[in-house]
Amino acid sequence: MINTSELLFVVDENNQPLTPLPRNVVHSEGHWHRTSHIWVFNSEGQILCQKRSKNKDTNPGFWESFFGGHMPPDSSYADDAQSELSEEIGLQVEKESIFQYIVYKSESSKEFQGVHYIYWNGSLDDLVLEREEIDSVQWFDRVQIEDIITKKTANWSNIGYVKDFLSFIASQAKQSS
Repeated sequence: MINTSELLFVVDENNQPLTPLPRNVVHSEGHWHRTSHIWVFNSEGQILCQKRSKNKDTNPGFWESFFGGHMPPDSSYADDAQSELSEEIGLQVEKESIFQYIVYKSESSKEFQGVHYIYWNGSLDDLVLEREEIDSVQWFDRVQIEDIITKKTANWSNIGYVKDFLSFIASQAKQSS
């Protein structure tokens, strides 16, 4: 179950820390806060996507192309990214294997989203899903995700930085081949 009294990392419109507030207050009053987004890629260029639990307070049952969540007070983006991967899918990774792309300012959700990515070639059977958060996971090709985002496919979360980020990842792949 979603903990509505969980304290979140609240910031001002310039991403400067303020006093932490409960999740329900942050959302109902529209306070700026920090979140982490972690994209998982494999060596075939696929993206590990999640189908959100129907119990989620935003976009229940929707597919998302990243993992992550709200940051607790005094957490760093990298620490939270590492923690979210462990909590949500049981993936234990070293912080050095998590790369930061950008901190994206989302006006619509009042979030500063720390966008990270990792490369992982494990089996889906090795993941331990946090059932309160995630119903299932599946690999999708980058081109499929681009198409889903372009067409604004129903039941997919669409976030502002996705097209630029996927272009960046495609350029990274070209440089390494």
